[in-house]
Amino acid sequence: MFRTIRSVASMSALVLVLVACGGDSTATTAPPTTVAPTASTTASAPTTTQPAPTTTTSSTSTTSTTLAGDAADGPTDGARLMVVAVPYDEGLNLRSAPGTDQQILDRIPPTYTDLVASGEARQLAGSRWYQVDYDGTIGWVNASYLAYQGTTAEIGSRIADEMGGTPSATGLLELAAMVAGHVAQEATSAELTVVFAPTDGREGEAMIDITGLEDDSIGGVRLHIVAQLEGGVWVLQSVQQTLLCSRGIGAEESCL
Repeated sequence: MFRTIRSVASMSALVLVLVACGGDSTATTAPPTTVAPTASTTASAPTTTQPAPTTTTSSTSTTSTTLAGDAADGPTDGARLMVVAVPYDEGLNLRSAPGTDQQILDRIPPTYTDLVASGEARQLAGSRWYQVDYDGTIGWVNASYLAYQGTTAEIGSRIADEMGGTPSATGLLELAAMVAGHVAQEATSAELTVVFAPTDGREGEAMIDITGLEDDSIGGVRLHIVAQLEGGVWVLQSVQQTLLCSRGIGAEESCL
């Protein structure tokens, strides 16, 4: 099942390829045709690897011995978490217990931002799981697909300055990938995931999560990209960047 865009560095172009989506997300609709765009700017993008697992810091929870794995550190009781790096045509599985072999209770949308942690966490071989409340249903999710929502800032003007002018492209997904590739160019192991599909009309928008930033505080960023169709070309209008915090949030929603 292929939904995630990975950016690969080259000397002269941003090359986008499709990679298998791992973890515990499940497609909820038939897979759409995905465009593999090429760059129309000189900005280069990083060579990427699989995304680093989201980490948190808080007190260790005590869970039932009937659950798989060991008690682990996780978010405190009542902490708010958001879903990250789940492709737009998939959902994050909410399971009855930790582990991919457990019953699926529900599927959480890729842009959901209000999961409530219970304070329970379990460490399995190769994955960590958090117990959360999703709209009244209690279940477990793979922690690699969760983060704390940090500050949001407008960075469109900065990107235009850095790229030598307002970026544009013949396709909205191509433009979004160009912008995300530019933002991620300093990271050596960043992965780009389209979490909100490009919309149609004269004004379009898309969301891309950039994860795997190799930072123990900021696990990634979410880019909300808005563009205007002008003469058959998509021209960037704005970019809202939201920090995806790994350990928690402090004053003014800054990452701890």
